[in-house]
Amino acid sequence: MNKTKLTNFGGNVQFRPAEIFTPNSVDELLEKLAVTNSKIRVIGSKHAWNSGIETEELIVDLGKLSSIRIDSKNDQPFVVVGGGCVMRDLVDELTRRGFALPTSGLILEQTIAGATATGTHGSGKPSLSHFLTAVRMVHYKNGEPVATWISGGNELKAARCSLGCLGIVVEIQIPLIPIYSISEDTVRCRSMAEALDFENEYSLQQIFILPTTWRVYAQRRKLCANATVSPTSWLYRKYWNWGLCFGFIAVLKLMLTLPFSSQFLRFYYRYLAPCLLLTNWEVKDRSDKLMVIAHESFRHLEIELFVRDEHLLPAFEFLVEILRFADDAKYELSNEAVELLTNQDLLESVYEVGGVFTHHCPICVRKVLADATLISMTAGHDDWYSISLITYGSSLDSFSRLAEFVAIALFKCFRARVHWGKWFPYDAETIVEQYSQLTLFRNVCRRFDPDGVFRNRFTEKLFEEFKENVVSSDMVVSQPNKAEEKFSKSSKS
Repeated sequence: MNKTKLTNFGGNVQFRPAEIFTPNSVDELLEKLAVTNSKIRVIGSKHAWNSGIETEELIVDLGKLSSIRIDSKNDQPFVVVGGGCVMRDLVDELTRRGFALPTSGLILEQTIAGATATGTHGSGKPSLSHFLTAVRMVHYKNGEPVATWISGGNELKAARCSLGCLGIVVEIQIPLIPIYSISEDTVRCRSMAEALDFENEYSLQQIFILPTTWRVYAQRRKLCANATVSPTSWLYRKYWNWGLCFGFIAVLKLMLTLPFSSQFLRFYYRYLAPCLLLTNWEVKDRSDKLMVIAHESFRHLEIELFVRDEHLLPAFEFLVEILRFADDAKYELSNEAVELLTNQDLLESVYEVGGVFTHHCPICVRKVLADATLISMTAGHDDWYSISLITYGSSLDSFSRLAEFVAIALFKCFRARVHWGKWFPYDAETIVEQYSQLTLFRNVCRRFDPDGVFRNRFTEKLFEEFKENVVSSDMVVSQPNKAEEKFSKSSKS
């Protein structure tokens, strides 16, 4: 009986599986699965904030399945990488060989299987899952474990972002692009709308909003025609990784331990934080150096919400109102917000989060293009924006109450989705309403895992039936209610 307790990165999920198995090869994994009758889940770096990895039975650790092989076909280079390979190791090897992945997330601590199984994304491109051209899956067929390459159709769309529901991802094939450079600078914007206007030129940009003051900054990024490296790029990277990602957050964590922390935070963001955010400092460097930050410096809890691009402005203005009310219960919600909450039967619920939490971490907004998957957060034909809410506080109860309300409110009002790899408060019925291709995903999963061996309580939400004819979210969002229209007009003015 295993005595090891497993804890995720956020520290909010802890469990003790009956057995932890670390195979040295795919053949060894197949041999193990041939003699086990347990439910099975897989762990990589455990860099998630929900119970997707949790099980009381068998855990498979893919850490030793981390091979990297670069090849080409019809002059298109690609890499075949073991599911347990850590993203940082993969990126370092590709860089050494003059290649890059088609997109990159903010961090490189995840394994490739974990990153793709949950739809990890960067900015200005589809998620990493979208680019997979083949997936090697260990699963059961006629009661026997087999290893199958999946390379097309709905099976590949399901395997690209699978949440572990098809089986165990042991290898992944991804096309490569030549290593490239980008330019980056940060500018203060008068509004979110002004920041979005920069996307015509800076397609890879991300946007940061300071809480309590709601000042908007655009971190503008675009491809460079040449590989010139700015002389001050090394200093710029240290400023971001040590000055902001470490020092900035360390100060936040310190303030959160003090009495009257809300007052300190408001003072900090009004007078001090703007002085620490250096603007109009443009540098050029390789993408793998500028597009990755030390996001994992401190343990935190995160929820990431996704709204369609046409809903970003009204959804963001609505979110700011909720966060202001959560900070100060005396804050008077606008008539538009009250009407929107009333239409969705949320007005009474919003008063339960009034004054419960002062949001203290900058909010990150990124554009993510549509994915060719079945259930990733940006699956479908529309482009989306992600909105990340993070807490570095030691007490998670108040943040969880707020985050759950925000997730439900943004879903009901703007058909938002939540990142599969972050804190996930949605129930099964909400998931059914969000993903119009969920039935296709279920069918593929049942072919590869007919007995549900690879599911757990978290993923079973995907398989619960509620309505025979669920109206797809694509149909719902095309008909916004009057309150949404008012919010949209006011946010653009």
